[in-house]
Amino acid sequence: MAFLRSILQRINPARPRQSVELHPVAQITVRYLLEFGARSVDDITKEVEATRTIFADEMDESLAHLVEAGLVEAITVDSETRYAATRKAAILRNRIPHDPRGVTEFYL
Repeated sequence: MAFLRSILQRINPARPRQSVELHPVAQITVRYLLEFGARSVDDITKEVEATRTIFADEMDESLAHLVEAGLVEAITVDSETRYAATRKAAILRNRIPHDPRGVTEFYL
């Protein structure tokens, strides 16, 4: 039996899990993009401002963090940048709370 386990581990090794910490603005952004698809920065900012007060630089930092984590990708169409959720972000679809209260660590 141990021999079969060792063969299975070689064929299908356990991949290391990546973790990412998301603050409430980033959580709302990912939920919004997963639900409605690619959107502009203005659209994302309006959605986040519907539930909490943010500054423009806070939104930029959040988007930069999400792009760096691989959860969001920037798409440029006709000199307008839109942001869309990636497949990696789809893992978080049912794990992000509807009303995030603080920084949460998610494992991908």
